[in-house]
Amino acid sequence: MGKVKGVTIKGLTAYCMKTKEKGVTIVNPVLNKNSRGGFYVTGTDADGNKLTTIIKSEKAAGFLKAGAIDNTAAGDAKAKAKKKVKKVKK
Repeated sequence: MGKVKGVTIKGLTAYCMKTKEKGVTIVNPVLNKNSRGGFYVTGTDADGNKLTTIIKSEKAAGFLKAGAIDNTAAGDAKAKAKKKVKKVKK
């Protein structure tokens, strides 16, 4: 597989499950928000392997300024949809 070119952010690293390497730099990072309000970043490494790492909300704002793609609205929509569903006790 060829090398992936794209945006990288200094200090944004993850553990690669496929190659068992620590501190792999994420290329083309996308900031996401889960249904509980937590932030995580997805992307690939230079070889094209998928990476994901959980980050603190304080760091999320800094990564957006540094060039990460914002995909947090999708997480907000999932959270709202989840709250609308009410469990019925039998």
